Amino acid sequence: MELDKETTKKLQEKILKIFIEFKKICEDNSLKYYLIGGSCLGAVRHKGFIPWDDDIDVGMPREDFTVFCRIAPKFLSQNLFLQTYESDPQYYFEFAKIRDSNTTYLDSGMKQLDINHGIFMDIFPLDSYPDNILKKSYLRVYRAIYDDYIHIQHSKNISDNQSLQNKLMQEASKHFVKSENQAKAARTELLQKISRKSSKFLANYYGAWAKKEICPTHWFGDGISASFEGYDVRIPKEYDSYLSQLYGDYMILPPIEKRVSHHHCDVIDLNTTYKYYTKAGHSMKRVITYGTFDLLHYGHINLLRRAKELGDYLVVAISTDEFNWNEKHKKCYFTYEQRKALLESIRYVDLVIPETNWEQKKTDVHEYHIDTFVMGDDWEGKFDFLKDEGVEVVYLPRTPEISTTQIKANLSIDSSGGGV
Repeated sequence: MELDKETTKKLQEKILKIFIEFKKICEDNSLKYYLIGGSCLGAVRHKGFIPWDDDIDVGMPREDFTVFCRIAPKFLSQNLFLQTYESDPQYYFEFAKIRDSNTTYLDSGMKQLDINHGIFMDIFPLDSYPDNILKKSYLRVYRAIYDDYIHIQHSKNISDNQSLQNKLMQEASKHFVKSENQAKAARTELLQKISRKSSKFLANYYGAWAKKEICPTHWFGDGISASFEGYDVRIPKEYDSYLSQLYGDYMILPPIEKRVSHHHCDVIDLNTTYKYYTKAGHSMKRVITYGTFDLLHYGHINLLRRAKELGDYLVVAISTDEFNWNEKHKKCYFTYEQRKALLESIRYVDLVIPETNWEQKKTDVHEYHIDTFVMGDDWEGKFDFLKDEGVEVVYLPRTPEISTTQIKANLSIDSSGGGV
């Protein structure tokens, strides 16, 4: 699918948020990284994203990459997932991704895999490239063995249009490796072993530009600062040499017809978890409800439980502090962020979004692909107009003996000395 400018911009904003968390973890733990490829070009030529680009690529020296993959899960936000072949077994690449689990990016070539399919940024390990011709040959042969074995596991057959050499190599790999997990681990061990020794060259072995991704080590160095969407980032020290090797005269814009994303995806959804698209042919039923949810009590829990029972995925819209004060004329005990955190901890709730005005419900049911709209029965009939949007409207009975208003009244009596 082709992305329009508005969707591309929103996608870039989401990816930037992922990168900001990545950047903070690196800075807090003294880990070295560089924007590479199109992201480095974007920083130099556009001071941010290339306008038609839809990802961020970073490279890390192998040692820093290994440390990052070990510690990142402790620091990433709840919705962000560090994807490696260890954390997501059907994922088979040597490089890592950070995915936003509340979104969807179904890559045409990976949609069949049972993995996290959220939008992402890529993190590539930068490994040493041997100076010795024998070591180069050893590395090339064994990398091919491991990569080909893994490729076979994810291909229905060996294509007829492959070269005889490739076919023989893929068949030979079966005699060296007994399982996909073994191949993945052996590939990493091979590259780690190579990288333990310093070299005149660094390589991004799994980058898009093949041999052009092999660069003199001093081109990267400690990196230098650059601006990317208003943030201070690191790019290779000798970025001019690096970008010239990849792109030639990189400051010249490509022809208009080539100003397109190089990724191929079937679905991009910035508001819906990939689980919706990967469950039983898109059959997941989505439910939404609204409320303030201040002084959370068991009546709220009952409502959320019953709402979730009406579908598979529950979206809860909670009133912002400004909306409560300006429109509802209520002052909450807990702030919006505190109420949001409480709701996100409840197992019935899949996504929490802000309610900022009375009119947004009609927009929400389309933006979040809602099938069923749920409110308490004290709102009976007030939202029947949503049926015209193709949405089922359900009014659930309140838990009769409990309400936030009653709790506040009781607390007020107790604090004034009128309680028992």
